[in-house]
This record gives sequence, C-alpha cells and structure tokens, in this order.
Amino acid sequence: MKRRLRSKGSALFGGVSREQRGITGLETAIVLIAFVVVSSVFAFATLSTGLFSSDEAKKTIQAGLSEAQGTLEVKGVVIANATLTAVASETAQGNGVLTVFNLVNGPVVPGSVVIRIDEDDDGIYTDETPQVEGADYNVTYNTDPAVVTFSVAPLNDATDNNIEFAYTHYVVNTVVFQLANAAGGQAVDLTPGETIIAYQDADNLSTAITTFGLTWLGTNDGDNLLETDEVAQISITVTSFTLYQGKVFTIQVKPQQGAVVKIQRNIADNISAVMDLDTG
Repeated sequence: MKRRLRSKGSALFGGVSREQRGITGLETAIVLIAFVVVSSVFAFATLSTGLFSSDEAKKTIQAGLSEAQGTLEVKGVVIANATLTAVASETAQGNGVLTVFNLVNGPVVPGSVVIRIDEDDDGIYTDETPQVEGADYNVTYNTDPAVVTFSVAPLNDATDNNIEFAYTHYVVNTVVFQLANAAGGQAVDLTPGETIIAYQDADNLSTAITTFGLTWLGTNDGDNLLETDEVAQISITVTSFTLYQGKVFTIQVKPQQGAVVKIQRNIADNISAVMDLDTG
C-alpha cells in the first residue's frame, strides 16, 4: 500500500515557510525615494539657513563699516572770529582792606588793563599816574571775569568810587572751518538738523547745535549734499560759551552716516579779530 507524502517544501526551499512575507522591488524604490526627498528637504533647509545667516552677517558688517568709515574731513585751518570792545571806564571803591577786584566785562585782552586811583578826590582820573602792572597790581587774564589783585589795598573813599579800570575785552563770536568729502566717502547731507554739531569745553556742553551757517566754496550743484570735489564752510556761533585765551574747546560734526569728525582747538594767547587756531 503506497503512502502519499505531503511536501512542505522543506527539502526543496531550505526550510523556508510559505507563510513568510517580503517586499517587492517597487516598494523598495518608494522607500528609497522617500529617504532621498526627506534628506533633500533637510539639506535645502540647512543651506537656506546658512545663506540667510551669511547674508545677515554681511549686512551687519557693511552697516558697521558704513558707521566707522570716515566720510568727512577738515579742509584747511580752523578760524575764530572775535569782536574787540574798548571799555572807557569801569569804577570801584577801595576800602583800605580789599585787594581783589573782579572786572565786569570779559574776557580781557592781556596787557590792556590801565588802572588809575583818584588820589586827590577830585573825581578826575586822567590827572592821575597809572598804576604799574606787575608792581602795583597783577591781572589773572585766563578766567572770566578777569581778576585784578593789588599789592596794597586801595584806600577808602567815603564819597565816591576812587578806582578806574580801563581795558579792552573781546567776545569770540564764531568758529569757522571747512569740510570736504573724504576719498571714496558717500555724499553727506549738511542740512542743519540732518547733520548735528556738538560743542564742549570745561564750562559748557551743547549736544545738538542744529543752527549753523553753511556756505559753499567753489563748485556746488545747488543742493546741501557734500559730494566729491565740493567744499563746505561751517560757521558756529559761540558767543554764549565765553571763550577766553588758552581755553580748550571741542566741536563734533555728526553726520547721519559715517564717522564723527572731532575738532579740538584752543583760543590763542594773542587775541585778535581773526585768529588762526591751527598755529598753536
């Protein structure tokens, strides 16, 4: 009697069960394509972020360079203009004790002080011999007001003032300088308010002078933009700052873009109507 054998495929297929499953070539391709697409998206996002960061860094660097680069430069010398005023008579009264007197007007031109004391009490000073500076009195000129110090206190006069001070004082009215566009610099709008000027000395600080004189020297195309081959003259009124001989002051010109131009000078010891502040 023959027995019928049921083949399970163990001998022919190495024991692989017909119940095991696999994937086809199409499914494999789909999975691979999905991985490639996802990788491409991540790569694009990474590259985009890098490019954006580089672009922002470039903008930051350019902005920094724009603020740091010099667009303005001083062209020529810095001039101070002063008005000299003679004071015919300024009087005071001695008391036999007081040796120090402050002059009312100032600053005072060095060497210009003439002092007479009415010794005969006739109210006339022109008939009196002038006191001698350095012997009878000394003057501190580099202050405002100037200070007169007598070697001996003038005597008291109960009836009227008996000391006459005659001198010349001055007022520095304006500081004038010229500006040009630095090589390769951008055009600068010098319209007052667009460009701001600051002033500082030991006694004064003004952070925003928006009113100043603007005059064009030579070539100009009719606008307030300082461009290549143009020269602008700036005039600043400084009367209220009481500049006296030797006093140091600083002016800063602040354009909207570019570096600040700093001008530091001191008033000359020899006072005149027009002073070149670059000669020391």
